[in-house]
Amino acid sequence: MNKVCSNCHKKLDIDVFSKHFECSDGHLGQCKFCINEKQKIRYKNNPQKYLNRSKKWRKENPEKSNQQRQRWASKNREKSNAIKTKWRINNLEKSNECSKNWRINNPEKMNANGRKWRKENYEKWSLINRRNQYKRRLAIGRFTNEEWLRILKKHDNSCAQCGTKEKITIDHIIPISKGGANWANNLQPLCLHCNVKKYNKVIERPLVSI
Repeated sequence: MNKVCSNCHKKLDIDVFSKHFECSDGHLGQCKFCINEKQKIRYKNNPQKYLNRSKKWRKENPEKSNQQRQRWASKNREKSNAIKTKWRINNLEKSNECSKNWRINNPEKMNANGRKWRKENYEKWSLINRRNQYKRRLAIGRFTNEEWLRILKKHDNSCAQCGTKEKITIDHIIPISKGGANWANNLQPLCLHCNVKKYNKVIERPLVSI
């Protein structure tokens, strides 16, 4: 079944016309191509109006907006990744802050994603792991297991920041990436949450005395 567009006057297939229950034949008079062209012109003449409208709709319909965005991303994987990469490059600090907050708030998902990535990218992970070990070997200083146990005892086997006794990890007070040494007096016990939150920052506090 065909229909003539009221705008371009071309005879086109009925599927090219959007459905509308108020029209006599159940379809709009203008074809989708003409409507899209008009929308592009209107957007070009007043982009801020449409951006504000879209922003308002996303705010009022967060669930629908997320579903819509996810559907588009799944169908346009390459474009989606390119847009995300461009945004991260232009908003590096904000991107790092968002990633850090997500890791803090979603430790289980982060660990699961990490295990999945290591399994799928074993060679890359091995290379990164070797590089990190090499950096530690190049760092000045060494500490023994007895020294670390004394540090733990000094902190009552608790996190030096929040005081919890769960998931305690070794942290370099001055990170090795910032020139910190691998001596025992540059170590402190931090829980996994605080260690991830600290990342590679230098926190001004007295070094642990052994």
